[in-house]
Amino acid sequence: MDEIISLMDQYIEWLRGKTSLRQVDDWIEITTPYLDRHNDYLQIYARRNNGSYVLT
Repeated sequence: MDEIISLMDQYIEWLRGKTSLRQVDDWIEITTPYLDRHNDYLQIYARRNNGSYVLT
């Protein structure tokens, strides 16, 4: 079990290091290290709305 926990910790560290955040008006642009079918990085936009988040 310790080995799996260590692998998960390494993955989370890698993901945090490869994910970028940028403010775009009222939105936060989240760029992930994952690629879509066009080899573009997946981007998600998030905004707070009435105590929750809207994702696009």
